[in-house]
Amino acid sequence: MRIGPAIGTLAGLVALAVLARPAASQDAQAAAPATIVVLDGSGSMWGSLEGQGPSKLAATREALARALAPNAASVRIGLATFGGGCGSTEIVAPPAVGTASELPRLLEKFNPRGKGPLTLGLQQAAKALGAGSSGALALIHDGPDNCQQDPCAAAAEIAKAQPGIKIHVLSLALERADLQAIACVARSTGGRHFDVRDTAGLEAALVQIAKLASPLAPVQTTGPILATPPRPAKRNEGQPGLSAVATLKEGGIALGEPIHWTVTKPDDTHVLSRLAPALDADLAAGSYLVEARAGLAA
Repeated sequence: MRIGPAIGTLAGLVALAVLARPAASQDAQAAAPATIVVLDGSGSMWGSLEGQGPSKLAATREALARALAPNAASVRIGLATFGGGCGSTEIVAPPAVGTASELPRLLEKFNPRGKGPLTLGLQQAAKALGAGSSGALALIHDGPDNCQQDPCAAAAEIAKAQPGIKIHVLSLALERADLQAIACVARSTGGRHFDVRDTAGLEAALVQIAKLASPLAPVQTTGPILATPPRPAKRNEGQPGLSAVATLKEGGIALGEPIHWTVTKPDDTHVLSRLAPALDADLAAGSYLVEARAGLAA
C-alpha cells in the first residue's frame, strides 16, 4: 500500500462498489452471523478517553447506541464483559435480534473495577457463539490482559477451533507497545484492529462493526465504478497541511473503503487517528509518519 506525500495534496479517484441491500426475512435474520460485544470491565475504564470529558465506559455506551441505531432491529448482537478479578467474566446477553437497542440500558449499571482478564473474556464469548458458528467478537478494551494470560495464543486457538469467527479489536488510547502487542488478536482471526484515540474515532469504528454485523450489510455485486473523492480543504498559500489517499499499487485507484489513518511524529508521539477514505488535516510543517490500514494491509 502506497501513501502519498505527507505535505501537499495527492489527487485521485475513489473506487465505490455498486451495492445491493435485499430485504431480510425473519428466517434470514435468525440465521445471520452473530456478534458479541466484549467489553473491558477493568477499573481503568472510568478514565476519560481524551483526558477530559466522559469516561471510556460512558463514551462507549453512547457510541454503541448511535452506531447500532440504524440497524438495531436486524442485527444479532450480544454483550459479554470481563473485569473485577482474574476469573470474572459474564455473558450479559446472548446474541439475539433486538438486543442492540438494549445495550445502553444493560450498561447503565455496569461498574468497571479491578483487573481485566481480557483473554478469558474472549474465550468465554467465543464459547457463547458456539462451535461451528459464524460471527464476530468486537473487543473494546483500554489495556493489556491484567492476568498474565496470552490473548494472541487464545485468538490462534479460536481461529483454529472456530474458523467462522473473526475478532475485531477496538483499542482505546493504548500505548504504542500495547497496541502492537494486541494486533495479533485481530490479525490471526481475519478481523479488524482500530486504534481509537477519541470519541469520534470510537463511534466511527463501531459504525464499521455494525455494518459488518448487519444482515442488510452492503454486498458487492459488480465491479467498481468511479466517483470523485472528498476534496482536500482549501488552504491559503503557504498554509501547511497533510492530504493523502491510499492505493494498492503505483498509479492505482484510491481505495474507497474507510481507511484507518494514524499519524505520529518521528519520536512516536501520537498526532491523530482517523477513519476515512482519504486523510486531510491541518498540521504544522514538519516530518510525520503516516500509516494507512485497511483490513490486514498496511
